[in-house]
Amino acid sequence: MSTLKQILKDIIPEELLSKLKTSYDILGDVAIIEVPEELESYEIQIAKAIVTIHKSINVVAKKTGAVSGDFRIRPLKIILCLRNRQNKECNTETIMKENGIKIKLDPANVFYSIRLGTERNRIAEMVKDGENVLVMFAGVGPFALVIAKQKKANIVAVEWNPNAIKYMEENIKLNKKLKGNIQPILGDVRKVIPDKFKNWANRIVMPLPKTADDFLDVAIMASKNNALIHTYTFMDDRTWKNDLHKWLEDKCMKNKLCNKFNVTLNIVSAHVVRPYAPHIVQIGIILKVIKNRKTLNN
Repeated sequence: MSTLKQILKDIIPEELLSKLKTSYDILGDVAIIEVPEELESYEIQIAKAIVTIHKSINVVAKKTGAVSGDFRIRPLKIILCLRNRQNKECNTETIMKENGIKIKLDPANVFYSIRLGTERNRIAEMVKDGENVLVMFAGVGPFALVIAKQKKANIVAVEWNPNAIKYMEENIKLNKKLKGNIQPILGDVRKVIPDKFKNWANRIVMPLPKTADDFLDVAIMASKNNALIHTYTFMDDRTWKNDLHKWLEDKCMKNKLCNKFNVTLNIVSAHVVRPYAPHIVQIGIILKVIKNRKTLNN
């Protein structure tokens, strides 16, 4: 199979070909690419080359900005659409498969990271039948769906983007043979959890890319004694193992977190989820929440 550069070597001048981004995301029949400014006049040719390589692609969209806003949305622009040949609407809505489930979404109005597929399966394998699992920042439901596919768990999935909740509800219907039960809830975790799910969860998943650990107080509120919290942060890939306990100490000291809730947080394990930038990696951390006797009696 020809590579992107091989297809484009006679189209894009050699001095510009080195600027070509050869990695891109494929979500169902949609490819999402980055086009450097120097190559914008060749974006149609780049899109056509991707369709040549991947016959299943019907839509190619380019990133036009960074992920931003409360809903973590990345602006996209469609540069090639083949759906009109099938009298279908030209948009970025698609259905993809991951870990044995179907996921319907539109990356133009919801957040979704294809790079967390391995992490979603890893957590699902840890869940035990019968657990109460809280997924915060649940998006279109990928963590909840993968868990429900594998385990007979009671899952509450909280998300405050109404578009994402709409897709989550559709995705639950798309995946008819789920072992677990998913309850989608539209709302802010800081309001939903204290109101409805205090001391409820055996396991909390916090798949917020950069600021998940800022919501540890909410996760602690939701936790039963000995609950496990899956949280994430970014660290230097050369020192992260040595930095973990300093990170936890800082989190416990911030707003006197552990004293405020009368709990102890222990690091069960930590691992590299994915590279993020030069010498920066995303770290997945599992914390155990140990509540003292006074807290248990409240």
